[in-house]
Formats: sequence, structure tokens, C-alpha cells
Amino acid sequence: MNSLDQKLYSIGIQLAGDFERRTHDFVDIEETLIEACYQINSDGRLLSLIMSWVKVHGNYIVTEKLIKIYKRVSKERGETPWFNALLSFAAHECSQKFSKWVKKEKKKVFWQSKEITENLIALKGALPYWEKINIFVSVSSLRIRDRDVLTPKELVKFNYQYRNRYLYGPSWRADIITMIDSGITTPSKISKLLGCSYEPANRIFREYSTVMG
Repeated sequence: MNSLDQKLYSIGIQLAGDFERRTHDFVDIEETLIEACYQINSDGRLLSLIMSWVKVHGNYIVTEKLIKIYKRVSKERGETPWFNALLSFAAHECSQKFSKWVKKEKKKVFWQSKEITENLIALKGALPYWEKINIFVSVSSLRIRDRDVLTPKELVKFNYQYRNRYLYGPSWRADIITMIDSGITTPSKISKLLGCSYEPANRIFREYSTVMG
């Protein structure tokens, strides 16, 4: 099993270390982003890295898939406010399609400690799109840098899932075709691996097989 850092590297986040970008390895974008959200409290660099990725590539997230996976994972692990923060940031920076799932946190959430965050906010101000959903992060604490992630032109060369979303749009169709390209030979296995229903997996599998001969 790949480490989270290896997965982040595979979806285009620039990390220092001994990593490989193996073109045919399947590292799911949505699952990786969700896993990173759960690790933000214990790994401070992830907040800026994940949001930098979203700023550059967020329009190629399959939103329905993202929500479906998170609902499943959160039943087992509990909810994390940083997933809500990701949705809010994506709605602000990429597309309003994310906004329908953004909610206000019931309790105030502070990045780092409450005292440190309030002191930084007093100096630099809070990020408004998070403040309105009860998540408090100072402007100075979020470092968005395009150079921390691969460009779309670079990422399509290494990540087949992302490449197919560029070709077919961010959709279940793109991911089903990615699984076929990866060598998965039955719709039922594709459905199980992706978490989609059998009907689209079977239909797209048959359509793709017809075209490709």
C-alpha cells in the first residue's frame, strides 16, 4: 500500500523525497484528497498543499464521487472539518458546483491552537470563505503556490485518471475508462473498485469495447 505522500505525489503534488510517478499505477484522486483532509491536524504542511492542488486542478474533481466516498469514510472515521474546508475553498476558487455541500460547522474550528490562530487573525485577518462556516484560519497561515503542484499539461502525462478526465470531462465515465485502460476486465470489478453502480460500469464497458474492437 502506498503511503499518503506517495499518493499525493502521484496526483501531482510536488514533495521532496524518494517517490516515483508510475504512469499505470491507479491512485484515486478523490480518495487521496479525503485521506489528506483527515491528516491535516497531524501534518501542518497538508493544508496549503491540498488547497494549492485544488486551486489548480479542482475543476477535474468528480464532485458526486467525492461526496459519496466521504459519506462512506466518515461513517467509519467520523467527520473532519477540513473536508468541509476543501469544499468551501473549491467553491471559492473553482466552481460553485461545490457550494451545495458546504455547511457551517456547529463549533468553531481553529487551525493550530485557538490562541495562536486568534493572535494571527488579529494581525493579518481571517480567511473570509472559511470564517463564514466557522473555520478560523489566518490569511498568513494558508500558502497557495502553483509551483507546489504539477501543471495540467504535466499531470496528464503521468496520471491516467486525470488524463481521461481531461479528455472526457470529470465524470464516472472517465474513471470507468481509466479502469479499463488499467486492465480491469469485468464491469462488476470496475463497479466494486470505483464504488459506482453496476449499470454505468457495464454500459460504458460495452460502449468502450465496441469502439476499441
